[in-house]
Amino acid sequence: MFTIGLVTSANTNRPMWASLYFGDYVLVIDANFPWAAEHILADIKTITSKPVRFVFDTHYHADHTMGNSVFTAHGAAIVSTGTLR
Repeated sequence: MFTIGLVTSANTNRPMWASLYFGDYVLVIDANFPWAAEHILADIKTITSKPVRFVFDTHYHADHTMGNSVFTAHGAAIVSTGTLR
């Protein structure tokens, strides 16, 4: 069982992001830029105390992958398709 969270903001200083909330962890879809990844982690902490265990990168563009290091520093594993460059 999981729920889906999508956060958007009229404030352009905040990133748009999506995540899946499973029983004991969170999966984030696309890591975004590093500054945005920090905001995403902070926003998730306002929703749940579950850890982000996985980040799924949908493709290789910088606005989807550059924040990977922020999530891995917090213990998340990065997953993607076999065709991601």
